[in-house]
Amino acid sequence: MAGDDQGIAGEGVNQLNTPYYIAFDSTNQYFYVADHENARIQRFSVAGGDNRTGVTVFKFDDATA
Repeated sequence: MAGDDQGIAGEGVNQLNTPYYIAFDSTNQYFYVADHENARIQRFSVAGGDNRTGVTVFKFDDATA
């Protein structure tokens, strides 16, 4: 549903690396994945389009990771 369809770990917008948690927004339009090894939160659309491609909504820098 999210990430690379071959299960390949990476840091591209269509890849995840050790995803830990998932959460849905209050309207169930998006879900968010805590992408642990990439130190970021990725947002994916629930409906329509290619939902394997995420948007980075938060990226930890090295000091806070």
